[in-house]
Amino acid sequence: MDYLALYRKYRPKELDEVVGQSEIKKILASSVKNGTITHAYLFSGPRGTGKTTMAKILAKMVNCLDPINGNACNKCESCLNVLSSNDVIEIDAASNNGVDEIRELREKANLVPTNAKYKVYIIDEVHMLTTQAFNALLKTLEEPPKHVIFVLATTEYYKIPLTITSRCQKFQFSKLSVTEIVDRLTEIAKKEKIKITNEALLEIAKISDGGMRDSINFLDQLRSFADKQITIDDVYEVCGNVSILQMIELCKAIRENNCEAVTKFFEEMDTNGKNYSKFLEELVSFLKDVVLFNKNVNQKYIKTSVENIKEINNLYTDDEIFYIIECVNNLMDKLKNVSRQSIVVITNFLLIMNKISENIEKKPVSETKKEDYNMAFQFTSIEDVLEDNKTVNDIENNLEEEKNDVNNESIDEDNSNINKEIIINNTFAVASKEIKNDLQLKLSKLNEYLTDKKYKVAAGSLIDAKLEVAGKNYIIFSATNEAAVQKIYSNNKLCSELLKKVFDDEYNFVVLSQDEWNKERDIYVANFKSGKKYELKEIQTTIIKEKKVKKEPTVVDKLFELVGEDNVEFK
Repeated sequence: MDYLALYRKYRPKELDEVVGQSEIKKILASSVKNGTITHAYLFSGPRGTGKTTMAKILAKMVNCLDPINGNACNKCESCLNVLSSNDVIEIDAASNNGVDEIRELREKANLVPTNAKYKVYIIDEVHMLTTQAFNALLKTLEEPPKHVIFVLATTEYYKIPLTITSRCQKFQFSKLSVTEIVDRLTEIAKKEKIKITNEALLEIAKISDGGMRDSINFLDQLRSFADKQITIDDVYEVCGNVSILQMIELCKAIRENNCEAVTKFFEEMDTNGKNYSKFLEELVSFLKDVVLFNKNVNQKYIKTSVENIKEINNLYTDDEIFYIIECVNNLMDKLKNVSRQSIVVITNFLLIMNKISENIEKKPVSETKKEDYNMAFQFTSIEDVLEDNKTVNDIENNLEEEKNDVNNESIDEDNSNINKEIIINNTFAVASKEIKNDLQLKLSKLNEYLTDKKYKVAAGSLIDAKLEVAGKNYIIFSATNEAAVQKIYSNNKLCSELLKKVFDDEYNFVVLSQDEWNKERDIYVANFKSGKKYELKEIQTTIIKEKKVKKEPTVVDKLFELVGEDNVEFK
């Protein structure tokens, strides 16, 4: 086969070619330069973010005969031949996960390198090893021969035993940003003379979800599909996604209560074999951008173009958009357990449309009050509207109790928002890399609770969260989307109990969506650069011990609400 796939052709061969992961590149180059190379590394992170590539580059760096500031020169005999020699051994743990394969590895590890300074073992998808295989690897990993370096790569860090992770230097690879992917794809398209629109490049970057390999592979696929120039329509057609314009038309149809248009939209999706889950994720992301745009959030946090957002930003209130997002998130959970997805999706969107339609048909509050106000003057006295023998004092007491209930709810909500900001502030104030690393290791204990009757839901929610910052008794987690955040908060009490068990201490924590975390991180960095220091603040305690049950409003209450208390005279 003469043709070489683009993701293989443009695989980075030196450290400077790797996109993103700047902290990891800096640490590895510094280690080689200063001679502080360790015997075992653990690379973890999403697929396509450069784990195996970085492992191969590291193998060249440690064996380079003439390194430049820690980087491989790519000119010496070792750099040109080491990856094809017997001194760099790449093992796929998915297919070589037994104890016999690891025993064979241990025996061969004792042999000195053929030509290089170090023998490097790259074990990909290391989490696939069996328990017995991990035990067999443990002793060699703890006390390997001086000429051996292990690089373990995994997409599922939490599945690796603590006995293994504690003996490695750990590096967490992060997803690449849309901008980084677009820049790299533009460079490749230029070299390969591929004509592609900027909108298509942007959509490929979004679809790849932070993975460089997926984005390059998709570009390669589109290259064979498009005739002259790759457009955004080609991207939608090949990947099975619904275009942003189609989503806008769906949102308009829901607002117009157009049952036929909504049904036709999903019937066509079903006929064309579109992926419902992928569509729902894109719809939530689009609606999220609409809300952020309405809140005047910085444009860098908004992925959708302003022109597309303006198409519907005046059609819905923020509350209606939040309602749709909540319904769609619940729908995504339902689809995991049904076989006829099209029926479930159509019926749920018809329910959403009906709910939105009911809100439209309601008269504006100002008009309703005006009509009822005029009607109220037909009453000659208060006795005409009383349904019971309540005294004026009873009525006033009821009004006061209801006012207190509303105030109590406001205080609880305010305290919750205040405490969230205080916990974020305090976490940055006491942030410690040592504590974070320690807690990160302890989080692997969550696996033990996935089968626990009481804590399995909480454990499943917390496993999907990422520990961003930690300090003494304070933590900030991030989650991929708002649904994952709400999943943790809906089990807040059990999550707090579980974390106390896992950490052997009590921690105040907040969970932020990825967008919220990016914003808080940028604020922290800006404050740090300006010399502003974070100081510990006291968490607000809720002053309401018990909420009163809100009573149903009486006719008099309704009358006061319609015409105002000052316009009613008691006789």
